Amino acid sequence: MAKAKPNKDYRPQQILLCTWIVELKLNEINKMKAKAEGDGKDPKSLGSQKLYLAETQKDFWNFVDDNFNQKDEIEQILQNHGQAED
Repeated sequence: MAKAKPNKDYRPQQILLCTWIVELKLNEINKMKAKAEGDGKDPKSLGSQKLYLAETQKDFWNFVDDNFNQKDEIEQILQNHGQAED
């Protein structure tokens, strides 16, 4: 006899997990920005860092678009990480 699947709304858990992922990704982006600004010594290294940063930011925004229906859910987190202009 098969077990019945529980009828449960997982939206709160999804929002919580996605929020944590956003926090971690924004922290990573901010560290990468700081490193790129501080490493002005090697232009080749700086170029690859900026390229990686741009790709990470693109992936981040794709994740946000896929997981947050309303942008106000993410707005406060962005402000806390100094990304208010985004």
